[in-house]
Amino acid sequence: VVSCRPAQVVILIGTNDVQAALTPDAMRETRTSKRLPEDPSLGWYAACIKEIVTRLHTAGASVALCSLPPIGQDLAAPVNIVVREANAELRRICEATGATYLPIYEHLVDLLASQGATRGPAWTGSWAPGVASLVEHFVLGRSYDAIALARGWILSPDGVHMDSTGAGIIADVVADWLERQSSTE
Repeated sequence: VVSCRPAQVVILIGTNDVQAALTPDAMRETRTSKRLPEDPSLGWYAACIKEIVTRLHTAGASVALCSLPPIGQDLAAPVNIVVREANAELRRICEATGATYLPIYEHLVDLLASQGATRGPAWTGSWAPGVASLVEHFVLGRSYDAIALARGWILSPDGVHMDSTGAGIIADVVADWLERQSSTE
């Protein structure tokens, strides 16, 4: 990315890091399967993100960090507690580096709250819903929106990946930041 000399960079990464840091088994499995030098943790995630931001700033790019979306719709679930902790780390990184914090989680939660869906379907930790949604989409030709609706999800066909509603909110927040960047140049 740095070799492309971008003026602006938007970063939305970390959902897999959150999932990997949930349990000792998930940590070990992820470390082994991804051949990582250490167990996944929020501390390591934050250090890596801060290094990425620093390198991009050194290359002259303006950087925006997107808060991580909720995983599943049960905002009280343990996974979403960790998502909020990761988002707090992202906010601290923005404060320390001058990057911009884009409140993706907050906008998505506002939509869920407006529909009374903050105690909706919980993420199970299984890859099965994701695989099933891919099969339904690519084999059966169903839209991700239809898959989400049939499963009782507001933003996602599987609790992790966005449907057009969730993706549209993310795109709007990012577009707003990019427009503000253009107007200040």
